[in-house]
Amino acid sequence: MTGRDEFYAEVGRRVRMAREAAGLTQDALADHVELSRTSVTNIEKGRQKIALHTLCRVASVVGVAPASLLPAKA
Repeated sequence: MTGRDEFYAEVGRRVRMAREAAGLTQDALADHVELSRTSVTNIEKGRQKIALHTLCRVASVVGVAPASLLPAKA
């Protein structure tokens, strides 16, 4: 796994943890941020890169700061 792959896997892990803490399903989050549930699944697994504006929308929906979804090291 490359550094880039590890970065997106960690972003996905943080998105999943924040979503679960907010009590949302993947379907509910997808509806709020106008993505498919499959896209949310792929983001959470690190298989799909997340656009910056989408990251900010996800953070808003789950009630966290966007920076909390990013790893400390890139």
